[in-house]
This record gives sequence, C-alpha cells and structure tokens, in this order.
Amino acid sequence: MIVRQTGLEASGKDKTPNVYQESVERFEETFKRLAEGGRTPALWVQYHYMVDVIKVFIRTERLADHNGHLCCIVSRMLDIFAAAGHHQYAKGARLYCQLMKQLETLPAYKETFESFTAHGNHVVRYSSHDWSGTWCDICIEQTLMKSAKSEGGLSRGRMRHSDSGHKCWVLTLNHFSNVNQRMEESVKKHAPLHRDLGKTQMKRDAEAIDLALQWFEETTHSTPIETRSCLCLSQQDSGAQEMTQSMLREQQK
Repeated sequence: MIVRQTGLEASGKDKTPNVYQESVERFEETFKRLAEGGRTPALWVQYHYMVDVIKVFIRTERLADHNGHLCCIVSRMLDIFAAAGHHQYAKGARLYCQLMKQLETLPAYKETFESFTAHGNHVVRYSSHDWSGTWCDICIEQTLMKSAKSEGGLSRGRMRHSDSGHKCWVLTLNHFSNVNQRMEESVKKHAPLHRDLGKTQMKRDAEAIDLALQWFEETTHSTPIETRSCLCLSQQDSGAQEMTQSMLREQQK
C-alpha cells in the first residue's frame, strides 16, 4: 500500500510506532475481506491495487529512486502487464530489469551503475528541485515528439517530404537546446519554488513529525489495540459504541 511510503521517513529515523503498523495491517485485512465479498468488491479492490502501483511508480521516478524503480517493475508491474495482455511490455520490462541488474557486476559499467543508484541519473529532470524526476518515455513525448509533430516539425508543414528539411531540423536541435537553457537561466527556473523548501522549514517539519511519532508511542504504550470500533487514542476510550451501533443500523437498512 502507498501508506507504507508516506512522508514519515522525513524525520530521518527508522522508528515506526506500533499503531502505524497495526493500521497498515488492518487496511490489508480489510481489503482482503472485501475482495471475498463478491465480484464487484473484488473488482474495486483490484482497481485500488492498480492505482496504488501507479502511485508507487510515480513516487520512485519523482524521487529518482533506482532500487525502488526496479523493485516496483519486478514485484508489481510485470504481473499486470502479463494479465492485461501487453506481452511486449512484459517481455521488454523483464529484459530491462535483467540488464539493469547486470550493470552491478560488469566493471565496464561501474560508473553508470553508480550514477543511477547514487545520483538518480536514470530519470530526466527539467529543474533541480526535489520531486522533479521524469521518466524517459514522458520526456521523449513532451520534447522530441511534441516538436516533431507540431507545426513546422517533421510530420507537418514543408518538411514533411523534404530530406534536406529533415536534416536541417535534426542538426538544429542542439542549438535550440542551448537557447532553451539560456532562457531557463534568465527566468531563474532552478530557484527555490517556495519558502517551505528551505532548510529551516524542512527542519521544522521533521521535528513536527518526530513529535507526532513520539505522541503515538506514548499514548499507545506499545500495546495492541483490540477494539474494532472508534477509539480516542489520547484517552484510550472506546466509548464510541453509540456511533458504531448507529452505523450498523444504517448498514442493515
């Protein structure tokens, strides 16, 4: 579930309160129980799973997490490709993962492997901000294919059936890239987007997350929560029986 990979890592510590783990386990148990209720609930659970896979993949790409990128493809996406009938995607993804794993053992590609794992160079960035990684397929569609299929590109306009025009268009790509880079520098595209991205604010956010985790540990006392009804964690009071009973009555209607 995507809840396993929320911003709790921002505190820089590995501690995870028991109540958080129990909540994740209860979510998983609930989805399993719902999936056994019939075809429609099973379909919705499967849909939620696929959306969750997309979220995890986007997160790994945005954060330039190479290990998470490969793990998401191998452990979750290959089965979906095969089940959906996209055999070429399944075959290509498996071959891609095998080649990426071989980089670690080949001395000739040691620097390439380190650039992927340590610096996240397997993705493309349009800016130096965090959460700005973009996978290569999207970059090709957004830049090369967009300019090729727009007015005056390779597939439209005068260049459509002209070899000299095609050659001119390809040779000028590098010059336009330099122009684009100068324009980005002039508008300060790589400057901080918001004050919340500053080191001081990020430090305060990490301290706030630590306080929240500490509160969970102090209030739960490292004991499992047995009740299935609404619970006030600060008082350990499960006096929400009236609300639970009213919800059951509404379901029976």
